[in-house]
Amino acid sequence: MTQAFNLSQFANSVNASGQASLTTGVTGTLPIANGGTNNGSLAVTAGGVVYTDGSKLVNVGAGSSGQVLTSAGSGAPTWATAAGGGIGGMSAYTSNATFTIPSGKTVLKVTVTGGGGGGGGGGGSGGGGGGGAGGTAIKYLTSVTPGNTLAVTIGSGGGGGGSYANGSSGGTSSVSSGTQTISTISATGGGGGGYSGNTPYGGAGGSGSGGDLNLNGGGGMDGINGPSANQPNGGTGGNSYWGGNGGGNNTRTGYNGSGGGGRPRAQTGSGGSGGTGIVTIEY
Repeated sequence: MTQAFNLSQFANSVNASGQASLTTGVTGTLPIANGGTNNGSLAVTAGGVVYTDGSKLVNVGAGSSGQVLTSAGSGAPTWATAAGGGIGGMSAYTSNATFTIPSGKTVLKVTVTGGGGGGGGGGGSGGGGGGGAGGTAIKYLTSVTPGNTLAVTIGSGGGGGGSYANGSSGGTSSVSSGTQTISTISATGGGGGGYSGNTPYGGAGGSGSGGDLNLNGGGGMDGINGPSANQPNGGTGGNSYWGGNGGGNNTRTGYNGSGGGGRPRAQTGSGGSGGTGIVTIEY
């Protein structure tokens, strides 16, 4: 049996050239399988993108200038701000601060170094060992949101020990949640160099935690013998990830989280201070 169709109502929509008007001559919703949209209310938007939800065509609408269309798997795609083209900037901190994630950046490289320990003091028959360096943690943060913040805390350098005294330990540096929630990245400070009448002992290096890579700071050196057995030099401070240790012969201050130098034996006075910690955030 042949299916019959009533074309009489369609006749008024055909012009003299035999062309049919699909605007006035067709009603209802044409299925996708027949070349239609299966969506009687499909909007037309300048710059919009049409996708299928599995049964009909849908217009996701137009995004903003510079955005990219992001897949949601089987869900509706969405417009999103394009991630930056790799790391191209850096902020460095030697004091407490708040870091705001720049526009267009969703990945950060964070490097955290603790403060260096102070060198031991000298006096009488004793001298000081070098301070230990702060540890370091390095972490890549992904899927962060531009405009959110991170809290930056800087560990202070340990003070050099006074006459007949040990140096102080350096403080802990960290990067932690602000309005952006993250697991804390931290690095402890180096230990202070010790005062001793025989062999001044160096401070232990600090350690990093919470990073993709966690490093120990260099330990401070013990005092070593000088020209004669009763004249040892002060110990050299330990090097941090950034270098910059304090020398033992002139009790130099450490830099960049490195340890301060110890005071030589028989030189009454203080050891060198440890270097202030440092945090860098690359974006």
